[in-house]
Amino acid sequence: MSEEQDVRSVIEGIGETFSELDVDAWLGHFNPEHTFVYHGTVFVAKSLADTKNAFAPEVKRLKDIGFRHSALDLCNVRLIEPKLAIASTRWRRLGKNDEVLEKLG
Repeated sequence: MSEEQDVRSVIEGIGETFSELDVDAWLGHFNPEHTFVYHGTVFVAKSLADTKNAFAPEVKRLKDIGFRHSALDLCNVRLIEPKLAIASTRWRRLGKNDEVLEKLG
């Protein structure tokens, strides 16, 4: 498996864990200090607790709208250094019967 495929595999695992809406399990994929870029926002976390607090309202909102799982539609990986990559992704959030609730990247 190539390094790019390894990164894609990690991202797929993150998506599968997110689909469970178990924030603690999802955060197990990240280092305490990390950065997310989403919805035109840059979120820099100094701890996993920062991310848990920031994402708690989103998890509640997803539960309220009937979220069931995520589907990864696109994953472009750029390797920067041996242990550093940037991934650009596009996801669908699906509800019961796999109806599309949202699209995001």
